[in-house]
Amino acid sequence: MSQKSKEDRQLAKQFERLVKVTEILRGPTGCPWDRAQTHQTIKIKTIEEAYEVAQVIEEKNDSRLVDELGDLLLQVLFHSHIAAERGAFSLSDVLEHLRRKLIRRHPHVFGSDKVQTAEQALSRWEKSKAEEKRDQGSVMDGIAWAMPSLLLAYQVQKKASAVGFDWGDSLAALDKVKEELSETEQALATPLEKEQVEGEIGDLLFAVVNVARLAGVNPEAALRQAVRKFVTRFQEMERTITESGRSLSQVSLKEMDQVWDQLKGAHNE
Repeated sequence: MSQKSKEDRQLAKQFERLVKVTEILRGPTGCPWDRAQTHQTIKIKTIEEAYEVAQVIEEKNDSRLVDELGDLLLQVLFHSHIAAERGAFSLSDVLEHLRRKLIRRHPHVFGSDKVQTAEQALSRWEKSKAEEKRDQGSVMDGIAWAMPSLLLAYQVQKKASAVGFDWGDSLAALDKVKEELSETEQALATPLEKEQVEGEIGDLLFAVVNVARLAGVNPEAALRQAVRKFVTRFQEMERTITESGRSLSQVSLKEMDQVWDQLKGAHNE
């Protein structure tokens, strides 16, 4: 038996043992808390686990990534067990559905299509998704509304773009940002209802997401990076002021701005 075959058999055994453990937890003699869970009660936990995976990836912490990926896999297993108990579908159905989807959306690997770059492969994947949606109904069916709003806007725009409903380029989309910015300024200068101002700001943010997407930038990642940079700079400013023998509450906004600008200059920004 080859080394690869031994590893495959070992992996299969490990997966079977893990599935058995989760079945016991959900079984008649299992954990009362685990048995009481439903799709709804663990829905938020599933989202939290995905974010924790993203966090340890940012930290480049492999030991924690092993742990967090396991926690995320547990959510998949639990949702599958709960569905099987309802007679809806089984873990086997989940695995087979994923296997078929991967083959269907990679005709350049499992079929005769040819691609040369990662960008071309992604474009082919998106085209396959759009074709599937046309067969199923609206292109906008299946939107994950539980996503953060910034990422949600990004994904909705990608769906529309897949069928050709899009701006020509990022500069064209930037003109829309300028238009929305003007409307937001008017809304803020006029005593409007909060809902109207909220609507204008929402349109402005949506337009900015369009620019980011067409420039090849994921707005969720870009904003997270900007937030991280702000926090780092703020903490530097805080330390600088504290080292001068004062606290932030003892200095004026003008003084804080001066320290902030000095730090920006030191970082050549």
